[in-house]
Formats: sequence, C-alpha cells, structure tokens
Amino acid sequence: MESNCLFDILDPQVVKQGKKEDVLMVASLARSCLRLNGKERPMMKEVTMVFERIQKSENLIVQREIEYDRKEVMGAPWDATSTSTISSFGISASSSLDEKPLLHTY
Repeated sequence: MESNCLFDILDPQVVKQGKKEDVLMVASLARSCLRLNGKERPMMKEVTMVFERIQKSENLIVQREIEYDRKEVMGAPWDATSTSTISSFGISASSSLDEKPLLHTY
C-alpha cells in the first residue's frame, strides 16, 4: 500500500468485482492487524465493525436494486390475454384468462 501497488497484487476478480472503497478499507484493516505491537492492533470488535459497515453498504445497494426491479415489474400492467380451445371426443371447451386474472393487483 505504501508504494501504491495494492491493485497490482490483488486477485483480478477482486479488482474487477470489488468496490474500490471496500477493497481499500479491508486492505487498511489487514495492514493494521499485522502490526508487530499487539497493543497497536485492532480488537476483534473493531474488525467486526469494519466488516459490518462494508456488509451494510452492500446490502443497501442490493436493497435498492430489488426495489427498482419490483417497481419496474409491478409498474406496467400485464397483458394476460390468452384463449385456448380443447376438443376431445366431440366435446369442446374453451377458456380465457380474461375471465379470471392470475394476479391480483392492489
């Protein structure tokens, strides 16, 4: 990290898929955990707090994506028009989805 080569030594998948802020936060945490003086190292509680902060920020992004997808799907009316006719042994029956919708929207 001192010579700014962090992204050169990381796995390519981490560089490609990870958020830069999260990668830097974990790298900084790892660096502080490797200090020789035990009193200068973070306590497990502090390590947990950093990971929880990263996880919460990721969960907020996923939550926003889910809400966006839900609005996109529920926003447009569905076209559920379908008609089928069955004929067997001279008896015919027909049904239409227009009669009973499959999905109730409120």
